Amino acid sequence: MRLFWLLISKYSYLPIPRRWQAAQAELPRALALLPLWGLITGLISAVTVCRGLNADSRWLAALLVFLTILSSGAIWLRDIFSVASGLKPPIPPNLAAVADVAMPSALRRENPLPLNRGALITCCLYLLMQYGCFFMLLRLNIHICVYVMAAVSSRFIYLWGVYDFAALPPAFLHSGISRRDFGRAALFCLIIVAVCACISPSFSLSPVPALLAATLFYRRRLNSLGALDEAAYGAAAGWSEILLYLYPILF
Repeated sequence: MRLFWLLISKYSYLPIPRRWQAAQAELPRALALLPLWGLITGLISAVTVCRGLNADSRWLAALLVFLTILSSGAIWLRDIFSVASGLKPPIPPNLAAVADVAMPSALRRENPLPLNRGALITCCLYLLMQYGCFFMLLRLNIHICVYVMAAVSSRFIYLWGVYDFAALPPAFLHSGISRRDFGRAALFCLIIVAVCACISPSFSLSPVPALLAATLFYRRRLNSLGALDEAAYGAAAGWSEILLYLYPILF
């Protein structure tokens, strides 16, 4: 349970008491619980939609954007800004550096990113697309399973990127995930997606384009940097979530 509280404290903006959390060095192990956190946030969004069916779609969509940002979206947004800024993270000279050097951006809130107009426009576009997706999902009355599937799948894409793609040294997250933990998280994600697909088959293939797009993004980032910086994981998760919402709207 302490691992789960650590995960929530680092990948959301919820105030979790430090005494509940495991040590920060345990974050790679806690990362395997990211799809579970996605399930919880997806269920919260689904319940919000059910409770607000009679509300104005515009306000309900804005509430969903707020909940998404609170639960992890702000972390994705920061990473999208970092990638869009074209910032190249420095490689520490000491490859045996302590874990804090490569902590995810959720742990580096005290270091604000320099203002970049293009990156700011990209973030605004991301938020507008997110709002538009929620608005259209509500107007089209698409099944609430889409919120669960998108939340779980996007967080799995983050985890998969950390596990499967080379990271810049000291690669704290990449080197700290075991094959067994990743396998359990992948199986959990597969079960959730299968259940959602059985309930609403119309968007059963929605994770496929998101996974393909994330793969292309990861490989392009690898080619430009030689290894992935940790901001790439959050950026991939953020944009893949948009694709997961767009699929049932378009198809």
